[in-house]
Parts: sequence; structure tokens; C-alpha cells
Amino acid sequence: MRRVFVALVVPAILLGACSDAGSETAPTPVVVDTDMGQDDMMALLYLLQRPDVSVEAITVSGTGLAHCVPGVEIALSLLDVAGAPEDVPVSCGPEQPLPGDYPYPGAFPTSWRIATDDAYGLDLPASAREPAEAPAPELLRTAIRDASAPVQLLTLGPLTNVALALRDDPDLVDDLAGVTIMGGAIDVPGNVIRNAVAEFNVWVDPIAAREVLGADVPVTLVALDATNDAPVTPFFAEALADHHVTPEAGTVHDLFEAQPFVLSGQYFFWDPLSAAIVVEPDLAKYEERAVTVLEGEKETQGQIVADPDGPTVRVAVAPDALAFEREFLNTLNGDRAVEDTRPDPVARIVVGDSGCAYEGPTDVPTDLVAVAVNNPTSKAWSVLLASIADGHTFEDVRALLADFGPQEQPPPWVGLASATQAAPGSNTLAAWRLEAGTYAVVCIHEADRTLQAVTEILAG
Repeated sequence: MRRVFVALVVPAILLGACSDAGSETAPTPVVVDTDMGQDDMMALLYLLQRPDVSVEAITVSGTGLAHCVPGVEIALSLLDVAGAPEDVPVSCGPEQPLPGDYPYPGAFPTSWRIATDDAYGLDLPASAREPAEAPAPELLRTAIRDASAPVQLLTLGPLTNVALALRDDPDLVDDLAGVTIMGGAIDVPGNVIRNAVAEFNVWVDPIAAREVLGADVPVTLVALDATNDAPVTPFFAEALADHHVTPEAGTVHDLFEAQPFVLSGQYFFWDPLSAAIVVEPDLAKYEERAVTVLEGEKETQGQIVADPDGPTVRVAVAPDALAFEREFLNTLNGDRAVEDTRPDPVARIVVGDSGCAYEGPTDVPTDLVAVAVNNPTSKAWSVLLASIADGHTFEDVRALLADFGPQEQPPPWVGLASATQAAPGSNTLAAWRLEAGTYAVVCIHEADRTLQAVTEILAG
């Protein structure tokens, strides 16, 4: 975004009358608290491209993915990429979560943090901008207090900075229009390695999360319940590759190129969806929930649970993923050139606790096709599409898998045409690039490596 200045005063004599000339709507002031993961980078570039948004400040959560120095440097470079005003301040907060009675002081895996500090391999230009002198909690207070209108606060990492700002100035809520938080898991499994019920941003600093959710301000929670329905797909990557005409869109495209993992089926538009919901709330539906954040035991640290005595927050659910993708891609490009970012699914694979089922035609065209993969369970699954060489059949695959060991290599007559990882509670898309031939759909229960040959697919 190039910050919009709308206070244009036109002398009445030039209008030929004394009537009001009217004015444009002032941009919405937004402050972003981020841990500078790659999806955070996408979210920031999206907001910086919105002409109706004024990014007033960026604070880096030192308890999140990036360490402070590289995290601030990345944020400053992204401001340059977007041509943002020189006066957008950036600073970092403490690198330790708030002290409390929980057994595992939260931290993202070391390898994730190393990748983040390296900007995921992006060759971002070094910025001549200087970080703000004030630490992040103080910068949050100043930016929110000094804004020309009530601020929308968007948080994309652990909530340490925000909790400290509210502790120091509880009346800060009076200058907030709302807080949108990417974090938590309500009715779906979590994504934390050490337990099955928490989401990372909340698990890292559960006390901070509980305090911010309980602040006297409208809170919108964009939890995994919503983001699980917004996977990054090969179809979106192709649409982006075909249309990246601005520095902002080009940088997101470079992220996709540098990090193939985003197309693994395990990566979702966590932060971009949250950023879009701030300015386009109709992209999702919402439920009011009274909740609290658990702090104590290892197995439940960071879990958000129902609590009739807890604060009521607005939880985003059922996002319109296709509408979001169009909004995200077109805003990055500063236009409305792309209408479709994915094809309609030709079939659906539904995972259950006892296996998975294929719903749809078994004769499909040779093309790049989409297949919906729904995993409502609490376990991770993978869905493979295996090519079967001439002279062999689907029944041969079924017989092979009946006693196939986890360390065995498949025979040469079976090839891997596609692999899609279905995270717990997710709705994703498998991308099948089909040539003429015979295929087998195979589901793998990741916990015990159980393999199931589901159905035969004939292409061509």
C-alpha cells in the first residue's frame, strides 16, 4: 500500500459554491504484531497493497519464529518492497514468554527459526530504514494511541508483546476497534508437536493469549478451525506464477519458489486469511464462543476450551477459500485480473478413523485435476496416487499392500504420481496431473503407517 492521504482541501472559490465538496473515506489504521514467518510476510505484503489500509506500525514477537534482529530487518525490507512510507516504525519485544505455571516454556523448533531468520532463502534488499528505539510493547501503545482513528490490531504470532502493552496500559483498549488473532484450535486438533490440542501461537505463551482474549475489546479468533479450510494448493501457485506483476506479488511468488514445502498439503494460508478477514470480514462466518486458555499440564498447555465464565470471542469458521484466494492474489497484484485460482474438484476422498473412501468417478480426463481431501479425524493421513504399469492391475497393488513393510521399496511397476498430506481436521485439495493410464488411490495412516488401497482410477 502507498499510504493514502485524503485531506485534500479545495478552496470553495474553485468549486463555484460554498457547498461541501465531499471527501474520500480515510484508510483503516492497522497495527500488525508478527513473528515474521513466511505466511506473515505474505500477510504484510497483502495489507501494504490495500489502498484502504494504513499500516501504522509493525511489532515483531521475539517469542515467535524470528529472532529479534533478523525479524526486524525482514520487516523493514518488506516495507521497502511495498514502497511504504518511511515513517512506519518497526521494533521487537522480549524473546521469552510471560512467566507462569506451565511445564514447557514455549519455543518454535530450532530449524523453523533458522529458516525464518534467513527469510526462507529470499534475497531481500537490505533496508536503509532504522528500527524504532522503543521496544515493541511501548511501540504498540504509542502507535495505537496516536492513530487518527480506532485501530484494528492484527496478531500473527505469540501474544507476548500485546499482553505486555495491555498490562502497562489497560485503557489502551479504548483506542482499539478490535483485535484479530491468528491462533488457537477450538473444535479441531492442534498443530503443536508436544501435544495434540494446542496451536503454536497460543501454546508458546498461553498466559499472554489468555490475557489478550480476556481484554475488554472485541476479539476475532482466526483459529485452525478456519485456516484448515484454506490450504495452499498447486493451483494457487500456478495462478500466482501466471500473474505476479507487482513487487509484492513477485516477492510472494519468490517465496513459493524458494520453499516447495508450501505445496506439500501441510501448509495453509494461516496469516494471509487472518489479514484478509480484518478488512473483508465477509470472507468467513462466525460463532460466538465463551472460552479460556489452559496453562498447566504438558498435554493441554495452550489448549482453548469452552468456559461459560470466560470471555466471549468471535471465532471465524467456514471461510470461503476460493473468494479469499481471489482477493489475496488480486490485491497483491493491485488489480482484479484473476477470477479463478482453482478448478472445481472432480472427486472427494473422505478420511475416517478406520480408513478412507473415494467419492466420485473412476474414469477421469487426462489433465491437472483437483480432488478434495477431507480429514475430520485427529490423526494425520497421506493420500497417494500411484501409477500402475502395463501388465499389472489394481488388484496387484492391493495384494502388494496387504503385507508391505514400512521400510520396503515398491516394485518398479508402481510409481508415485501425486502425494497429498491431510493434516488433522483439514480440508485440502490434491492436485493430480494425469496422463493416460491406470492408477491406484492409496491412503496412509501416518501414526502406524497402515496402507489402504482405496480405488482404481482410469485416466484417458
